[in-house]
Amino acid sequence: MPDSDLIRLLREAQRIGIVGPTDVESELTHARHFVPGIPPEARDVVDLGSGAGLPGLVIAHDLDRVAVTLVERRGKRADFLRRAVVALHLGPRVRVVGDDVAEMMRSPIHRHSFDVTTARAFGPPSWTLECAATLCRPGGRAVVSLPPDNDCAELDSAAAKFCCHVEVPAEGHVAYVNFTS
Repeated sequence: MPDSDLIRLLREAQRIGIVGPTDVESELTHARHFVPGIPPEARDVVDLGSGAGLPGLVIAHDLDRVAVTLVERRGKRADFLRRAVVALHLGPRVRVVGDDVAEMMRSPIHRHSFDVTTARAFGPPSWTLECAATLCRPGGRAVVSLPPDNDCAELDSAAAKFCCHVEVPAEGHVAYVNFTS
């Protein structure tokens, strides 16, 4: 499936106010930095606060070996994501959960049921890792955006709280947070 479909959907998201006035090709490129962080053995990915589907839709588009759950509490955005999943022919391996991540964390169905958690501009590192640690299986991974200045101090501090290890690939756009088994 061509990138033009993703770009068209991102422009639609811009038009309806889900994505700000930014270069959608750059947004797509940034979202692609998450893809190498998905280990080859991973099968289930959850994207927290999916918004317009960055990076969740991009991961699903690029890695047909994984099932992706897009979590978005805001109705307009969740509706957009449902339409995007259909337009990109990603069902049934991609589902949209129109709920708050905190609710998912309380659900025994979702707790510790994902191999990888992704988050881009989701919240403070401590909250993001708390969510990821609750939703990931033991030995799982979170792939999270780094702040624009690539200062990992807050992320490192949060990682210490959850006894996990932070790895920043050379590109430095995302961090891999590996949870111990």
